[in-house]
Amino acid sequence: MPLVESLSEEVALPLELQGRGVVVHRLHGTRPGNVIITVKVDVYNFGVMLLEIICCKKTVHLDDKENEILLCDWVYECFRHGRLVQLVEQQQLEGDTIEPRQLERLVLTALWCIQDNSALRPSIEKVVQMLEGAVEITVPPTP
Repeated sequence: MPLVESLSEEVALPLELQGRGVVVHRLHGTRPGNVIITVKVDVYNFGVMLLEIICCKKTVHLDDKENEILLCDWVYECFRHGRLVQLVEQQQLEGDTIEPRQLERLVLTALWCIQDNSALRPSIEKVVQMLEGAVEITVPPTP
């Protein structure tokens, strides 16, 4: 029997299958039981990938003291405290630049995509509109 029979279904993914392939990155190992996989899991994964590209960092990385840091949480904290430039400091040191409004649009879009509640995540069509600047992006709730 296939894991997903139709895209409209929700499927509980056992913990032992989490972390393999395209699976909800941030939820891996953080909740007991099963994680519900919905049609919006691709939107979540796109948001995680977008953050990895913006920051040039892995989803989980170690700080100087070898503490595990979740990229999604770090990005939200930088956003919340108005320190988005911190996300791209390394790229700026290497001579790359990004317009602050463009950086904010990218980060806000990614933060909407990584909402824990899949009902809050935008459709992929809406994500494209957000990235293109065709729609106004409001401040998302804490992911």
